[in-house]
Amino acid sequence: MKETTGIHVDRASYRIVPMSSKDIFKYPFGYISEPGMMWLTDEEVKNFREFIDRGGFVMIDDFDGPRQFSVMRQNLERVFPDRDMFRMTDNHPILNTYYKIDSLYVESPYNVGADAVFYGINNEQGNLAVIICFNNDVGDFWELIDQPVYAVRPSAEALKRRINHLISIRRGLC
Repeated sequence: MKETTGIHVDRASYRIVPMSSKDIFKYPFGYISEPGMMWLTDEEVKNFREFIDRGGFVMIDDFDGPRQFSVMRQNLERVFPDRDMFRMTDNHPILNTYYKIDSLYVESPYNVGADAVFYGINNEQGNLAVIICFNNDVGDFWELIDQPVYAVRPSAEALKRRINHLISIRRGLC
């Protein structure tokens, strides 16, 4: 990311922070992996909502199948009872904040038996605040981009999407 955009990030700049911790408010971007396996506590629900209301952006990733989708959806309905989750389309503005990405179609890093689908939830201002990567594991591409594990094209596309998400946050578009 640093090499591509000039935005200063350290290779190990991520932090693992429990959703129940007030430390989540120190960061603009949250990444939730395997949401089909979690059940948020009341405190985590409150912090998640406040994180978004304060201008944070969350990417939910690495889950597949109807059972995991149902669990994820139940959690999000507790966090955002007043907001609808919507299926994103190829003309969503986040696809064109830094890189021009023509399609939401992505190749999943492994076979989940169905196409990847992206959903979103907007914040109070109507800007995308939560992106949900269903039937996919975009984070796997990020984690292993400098290793010969996955093909170059889907790895590069995953990085472009990540950069678009983060540029959107930096510009206040999310």
